[in-house]
Amino acid sequence: GEGSGALYTAEAAQVQGRPVFALPGDVWQPAAAGCNALLADGRARACTSAESICAVVGVHPVRAVPAGRDSGWWEALSAEARGAYGLLDRAPRSFDEVLAASPLSPAALTSALVELELSGLVVQHPGKRYEKV
Repeated sequence: GEGSGALYTAEAAQVQGRPVFALPGDVWQPAAAGCNALLADGRARACTSAESICAVVGVHPVRAVPAGRDSGWWEALSAEARGAYGLLDRAPRSFDEVLAASPLSPAALTSALVELELSGLVVQHPGKRYEKV
């Protein structure tokens, strides 16, 4: 909406020189007024696909699930990330559940899970629940 806290976040991102994206919304919905204003004023780019975001931030879009080990994706992961990946499955597990099954410290596990998220191999759900993609 027009008074949304997300607009403050967008403004802070602009001050830091970071790209700002907005999802175009229905012009008749008050909840979309903030995003639409960012787009209309040129303060944000339209977020129409993951590829459009990747192009702006200079990241090559990759598939969420690697095709196979022959591409080297597995070896490119840290040992901690490979271990954490082995502890996850298609049912979301809490951070504490994964930590209990892992030899890693909480900090090392957090780092491994972030690496997996950035690699597109794991998704984090609300409540710090992690699931293989």
